[in-house]
Amino acid sequence: MTEESYEQLDDLFKEIKLGLAKVRRSDPDTVDDLKSLIAQLELWVESLVADSLKLKNLEGLLQKTTELAKRLRKGLEKGKRNPEGRVARDTSPAAAEDVGRTMDQP
Repeated sequence: MTEESYEQLDDLFKEIKLGLAKVRRSDPDTVDDLKSLIAQLELWVESLVADSLKLKNLEGLLQKTTELAKRLRKGLEKGKRNPEGRVARDTSPAAAEDVGRTMDQP
């Protein structure tokens, strides 16, 4: 949700409360019931907004983790394993040329 969406939700709840204030004169009991229901609705909406923000954060984290895993896999595929199980550096002239190119790029 965007900042604008949050403001629109807040404005909507404010308008509903103002409408209830006008209706209170004619039917106070119904207004009290509606106010209770609206308060419950507000709590649910706040919870959903918080969950939405958490999901957005997790999606970003998942994307970063996926990108890192891809880069690591790519590096492991290029490298060779030594007896200790570590990836050995590629010391070929082509690899040195690749390193030089990547260091020159911003």
